[in-house]
Amino acid sequence: MKLPLKINALWGTTFLLLGCQGKIHHGPVIWVGNADLSEYNEVVADFANAFASDPLCHGIRLETTTDPGKPYWFLEIYSAAELFGGPHDSSGGISWWMNRDTGGEIVKFEGSDSSSSKAAHHVCFIIQGKGGDVH
Repeated sequence: MKLPLKINALWGTTFLLLGCQGKIHHGPVIWVGNADLSEYNEVVADFANAFASDPLCHGIRLETTTDPGKPYWFLEIYSAAELFGGPHDSSGGISWWMNRDTGGEIVKFEGSDSSSSKAAHHVCFIIQGKGGDVH
Protein backbone atom coordinates (compact mmCIF):
# COMPACT_ATOMS: atom_id res chain seq x y z
CA MET A 1 0.00 0.00 0.00
CA LYS A 2 1.41 3.38 -0.99
CA LEU A 3 0.88 6.30 1.30
CA PRO A 4 0.36 9.65 -0.38
CA LEU A 5 2.99 12.23 0.45
CA LYS A 6 1.39 15.55 1.27
CA ILE A 7 3.39 18.72 1.74
CA ASN A 8 1.76 20.36 4.73
CA ALA A 9 2.31 20.78 8.46
CA LEU A 10 2.57 17.00 8.82
CA TRP A 11 5.16 16.70 6.05
CA GLY A 12 8.06 16.03 8.44
CA THR A 13 6.18 13.22 10.17
CA THR A 14 5.08 11.74 6.85
CA PHE A 15 8.65 11.97 5.59
CA LEU A 16 9.92 9.95 8.55
CA LEU A 17 7.10 7.39 8.42
CA LEU A 18 7.93 6.62 4.81
CA GLY A 19 11.50 5.84 5.78
CA CYS A 20 13.02 8.69 3.79
CA GLN A 21 16.27 10.22 4.89
CA GLY A 22 17.59 13.70 4.40
CA LYS A 23 20.97 14.39 2.86
CA ILE A 24 23.96 14.18 5.16
CA HIS A 25 26.16 17.25 4.89
CA HIS A 26 29.78 16.38 4.12
CA GLY A 27 31.02 19.80 3.05
CA PRO A 28 32.79 22.52 4.99
CA VAL A 29 31.10 23.92 8.10
CA ILE A 30 31.37 27.43 9.52
CA TRP A 31 30.48 27.98 13.15
CA VAL A 32 29.64 31.59 13.98
CA GLY A 33 31.04 31.78 17.48
CA ASN A 34 29.37 35.05 18.50
CA ALA A 35 25.92 34.28 17.05
CA ASP A 36 24.52 33.48 20.49
CA LEU A 37 25.30 36.95 21.86
CA SER A 38 22.23 39.19 21.58
CA GLU A 39 24.19 42.34 20.71
CA TYR A 40 25.30 40.66 17.46
CA ASN A 41 21.90 39.31 16.34
CA GLU A 42 21.42 41.89 13.60
CA VAL A 43 24.89 41.67 12.08
CA VAL A 44 24.83 37.84 12.21
CA ALA A 45 21.37 37.77 10.59
CA ASP A 46 22.54 40.11 7.81
CA PHE A 47 25.60 37.94 7.19
CA ALA A 48 23.52 34.73 7.23
CA ASN A 49 21.09 36.16 4.66
CA ALA A 50 23.97 37.22 2.39
CA PHE A 51 25.62 33.81 2.86
CA ALA A 52 22.42 31.98 1.89
CA SER A 53 22.05 33.97 -1.34
CA ASP A 54 25.66 33.77 -2.58
CA PRO A 55 26.19 30.93 -5.09
CA LEU A 56 29.84 30.64 -4.03
CA CYS A 57 28.65 29.55 -0.56
CA HIS A 58 26.75 26.55 -1.99
CA GLY A 59 27.90 23.39 -0.23
CA ILE A 60 29.07 25.18 2.91
CA ARG A 61 26.93 24.94 6.06
CA LEU A 62 26.65 27.99 8.32
CA GLU A 63 25.96 26.98 11.92
CA THR A 64 24.71 29.70 14.26
CA THR A 65 23.07 27.72 17.06
CA THR A 66 25.27 24.89 18.29
CA ASP A 67 28.86 23.72 18.14
CA PRO A 68 28.87 21.51 15.02
CA GLY A 69 31.75 19.33 16.17
CA LYS A 70 35.14 19.35 14.49
CA PRO A 71 36.31 19.95 11.86
CA TYR A 72 34.88 23.41 11.24
CA TRP A 73 35.89 26.96 10.44
CA PHE A 74 35.39 29.29 13.42
CA LEU A 75 34.04 32.70 12.40
CA GLU A 76 33.23 35.86 14.32
CA ILE A 77 31.60 38.84 12.65
CA TYR A 78 31.18 42.39 13.93
CA SER A 79 29.87 45.71 12.79
CA ALA A 80 32.79 47.72 11.42
CA ALA A 81 31.29 50.80 13.10
CA GLU A 82 31.40 48.99 16.44
CA LEU A 83 35.17 49.20 16.44
CA PHE A 84 34.78 52.97 16.80
CA GLY A 85 31.96 52.90 19.37
CA GLY A 86 29.16 52.77 16.76
CA PRO A 87 26.07 50.56 16.54
CA HIS A 88 26.03 46.74 16.43
CA ASP A 89 24.49 46.62 12.94
CA SER A 90 25.93 46.13 9.48
CA SER A 91 25.15 49.61 8.14
CA GLY A 92 28.81 50.63 8.42
CA GLY A 93 30.19 47.39 7.01
CA ILE A 94 31.34 44.07 8.44
CA SER A 95 34.60 43.17 10.15
CA TRP A 96 35.32 39.47 10.47
CA TRP A 97 37.96 36.94 11.36
CA MET A 98 38.00 33.19 11.06
CA ASN A 99 40.36 30.34 11.71
CA ARG A 100 40.71 26.64 11.30
CA ASP A 101 42.92 24.28 13.22
CA THR A 102 44.45 22.02 10.57
CA GLY A 103 46.06 19.68 13.07
CA GLY A 104 49.49 21.22 13.22
CA GLU A 105 48.94 24.87 12.59
CA ILE A 106 46.13 27.36 12.90
CA VAL A 107 45.18 29.08 9.68
CA LYS A 108 43.69 32.54 10.32
CA PHE A 109 42.06 35.06 8.00
CA GLU A 110 40.52 38.42 8.74
CA GLY A 111 38.92 41.18 6.77
CA SER A 112 36.66 44.18 6.70
CA ASP A 113 34.06 44.65 3.99
CA SER A 114 31.59 47.38 3.11
CA SER A 115 28.59 45.00 3.16
CA SER A 116 27.40 41.63 4.44
CA SER A 117 27.26 40.38 0.85
CA LYS A 118 30.93 41.15 0.26
CA ALA A 119 31.94 39.63 3.61
CA ALA A 120 30.01 36.40 2.91
CA HIS A 121 31.52 36.21 -0.57
CA HIS A 122 35.07 36.65 0.74
CA VAL A 123 34.59 34.07 3.50
CA CYS A 124 33.19 31.51 1.04
CA PHE A 125 35.93 32.34 -1.49
CA ILE A 126 38.56 31.43 1.10
CA ILE A 127 36.83 28.26 2.29
CA GLN A 128 36.18 27.01 -1.24
CA GLY A 129 39.88 27.47 -1.99
CA LYS A 130 39.25 29.65 -5.03
CA GLY A 131 42.35 31.74 -4.49
CA GLY A 132 45.84 31.09 -5.75
CA ASP A 133 48.28 28.81 -3.96
CA VAL A 134 51.50 30.63 -3.02
CA HIS A 135 54.58 28.72 -1.86
